[in-house]
Amino acid sequence: MIDSEIKEALAELINISYGSATAAIADLFDSFARLKVPGIQIVSVGDVEYVVLGKIDNEANLYITTQMFKGAFEGEILFVIDQQSAYNMQNIICLLEGVCTDQKEDDTETRQSIMEIANILGVSCIGKLAELLDSVVSFLPPSIELNNRLLIAQEKVGYSKVLIISTLLEFEKEQITGHLFILFDDEMFIWLKKSLYAFIEENT
Repeated sequence: MIDSEIKEALAELINISYGSATAAIADLFDSFARLKVPGIQIVSVGDVEYVVLGKIDNEANLYITTQMFKGAFEGEILFVIDQQSAYNMQNIICLLEGVCTDQKEDDTETRQSIMEIANILGVSCIGKLAELLDSVVSFLPPSIELNNRLLIAQEKVGYSKVLIISTLLEFEKEQITGHLFILFDDEMFIWLKKSLYAFIEENT
């Protein structure tokens, strides 16, 4: 779907974008954190569940945070995390703050923490990516739901491509695994490729 040259450029820009997110997440948890990006792919919307099969258990409930972004480059951000990683995250907060709740009875705090992480990742990734590509985006407020289907509400919106960014947050005793999905249409895909080629030409 994209050649190796612009895929490498995209990976470089996303890693730069995630650099600021690491510090923000460490501050959020008041703890040392390491943020890794094990993989980056661009696929068609219809191939998403096939591509992530084995990485995300689609039979289990997933916390899915959604956030729209607008500008020369626009689309929708989804941050997806399974319940086990969400519990791991809340355990870190519990240990740091000394205040624990029964997550199975009340996941309000878990949802809030996920939304904060999703907002940091989304704004850092898309905001910095747009900046590096000489553009500006704005963000709408995020929302969150618990569901066992990916892209359930996005399938009819007109998105054609999905940028999948695997995300691994490592703390001293816990790991949080999630996936950031950036959804956009064919017009935005063309814009992204042209912008990446321009970035490569300016930096070679």
